[in-house]
Amino acid sequence: MTIRNTFIFLFIFILFIAGGALANDYVEQKRLEKFYSRPDLLPLSNDEEIERDVFEPREYVKIKSLSG
Repeated sequence: MTIRNTFIFLFIFILFIAGGALANDYVEQKRLEKFYSRPDLLPLSNDEEIERDVFEPREYVKIKSLSG
């Protein structure tokens, strides 16, 4: 019975670690999309060339915290 419990514990533990890794990848992907938006995501109705400054995430937080 203890060997069975050990295998169950290891299986659940590995699932927990794998789920955390998947969640981390998802959050990292969303963070990159938020801070480094691609030009093809801009609205098509605007014909003007938009100059966008791309900030590092730390600079964005610093600027936001100084303004508030």
